[in-house]
Amino acid sequence: MPLTKTQLNRLLNGTGTGDRKTQWRRLALKMHPNKGGNSNSFKNASAAYNTYYKGMNTSFAKTMNKPTSPPSKNEERVWNILRKITLANKSWKGSDPIHMKLSRSPIIRFKNQENINFFRTHTLHPYSHIKGPGNGRSLVPNRNYYFISTNAVPTKNRARIFVLIKGNVGVGLANKNTLLNYFGL
Repeated sequence: MPLTKTQLNRLLNGTGTGDRKTQWRRLALKMHPNKGGNSNSFKNASAAYNTYYKGMNTSFAKTMNKPTSPPSKNEERVWNILRKITLANKSWKGSDPIHMKLSRSPIIRFKNQENINFFRTHTLHPYSHIKGPGNGRSLVPNRNYYFISTNAVPTKNRARIFVLIKGNVGVGLANKNTLLNYFGL
């Protein structure tokens, strides 16, 4: 039979000072059957601790009784893309040499055409005016692409370097080999 809260508090306070979690760990070490304790009394104490104190260390959303659901697969993919775009913007700021900027710039590799289509639909604005090579139609699966700032390449050369340009952010994808050849690295 599980202990009452008062009985559990007496046991926890008997272990010494500290927060409830620390006191519980000390008590569990004393009462655990592998450490010489009684299995029934350990089960009762454990059930009481789980009932009265285990739920206190939950996240803020749970304490506010708001149900949290894990993000969907598509939401995770979109957040990953946005994270890489942000990293690319940060890596291309400053006056570092090009090879230093490239080493800090994120790389993406598409496994199949479905991933490419997802990327295009979730990165390009639906009313995008991009035509030609900058629209992402020339993305190929199983190739590495750098996220690169559009400021790094002069406007006249962007058509042959970038395969996708996200205009409002100023970031595009460039084929790794083409980009390395362009910069002479």
